[in-house]
Amino acid sequence: MARLFADDAQLSNATHVEPQRGAQAARHFWHAYRESFDEIASEFRNVVESEHAVLLEWTSRGRLAGGGDVEYGGVSVLELDAGRIHRFRAYFDPADLTRR
Repeated sequence: MARLFADDAQLSNATHVEPQRGAQAARHFWHAYRESFDEIASEFRNVVESEHAVLLEWTSRGRLAGGGDVEYGGVSVLELDAGRIHRFRAYFDPADLTRR
C-alpha cells in the first residue's frame, strides 16, 4: 500500500490528526494500522473517482490486536498527483474502535 504514495505524501485520520509526511511516514502509517488488528477486512460501498481524487465509503470488520471484535465505518479521501497519492485523509468515529 505504501508504494502508492508520493514521496511528499501527507496522511492523517481520526486517531492521527496531525498529518504524517513522506514515503517513510506512509509505510509507518499502514504498518501501525495493520498492527492494531489481529485481522481486518474492509467492504467498500461507494467509490467516487475523478482525475485528481478518489473518495471511498467503507465498513471495516475484524478483531483488535489482543482480542475483541470491531466494526467501524467511514470515508477516505485520496488526492492524487501524477498518479500517486499525495494526500490521504480517513474520517471515522474513533469510539467505534473500542472492543465489542
